Amino acid sequence: MKRILTWLGRILAIVTALILILVGIRAYSAHHFVADWKARFAACKDDIRSLPAVDLQQGLPGEAKAPEPVADAKLVTFRFPDGSWFIAAEHDTHDEGLEWDRAVFYDSRGALRATNHHFCGWEGLLRELSGPAKRTPTLDDFYKETAPIF
Repeated sequence: MKRILTWLGRILAIVTALILILVGIRAYSAHHFVADWKARFAACKDDIRSLPAVDLQQGLPGEAKAPEPVADAKLVTFRFPDGSWFIAAEHDTHDEGLEWDRAVFYDSRGALRATNHHFCGWEGLLRELSGPAKRTPTLDDFYKETAPIF
């Protein structure tokens, strides 16, 4: 009986360690995504207004190429009537199988916000943000309306 309990204890320890490793990898991946986008947005902050992103008002961009720091990204942007704007990049559980969600928002004030809301891909990000973005006249109003996701 003592042997069985010893082996069960070892198996439980191994399973616990594997779970902790997986949780750690997920947490690191999510943190790395946010940190990476913070650096990317900072690297192209002077060109941020001209990035070829899907504009929630205008639709798909033309054939313009994004600068290298964001060349591999699918970005969403919106410009409000008062001149303020935001640009967003997202990652969701469907992308890598690590089951974590993040969207990083960079705005005209230079503020960076991250959310773990599941937008269900880039198309979901477009779908969920287009309504609030079109209904709100300013960046502050947009953040108030979308507060539950932040």
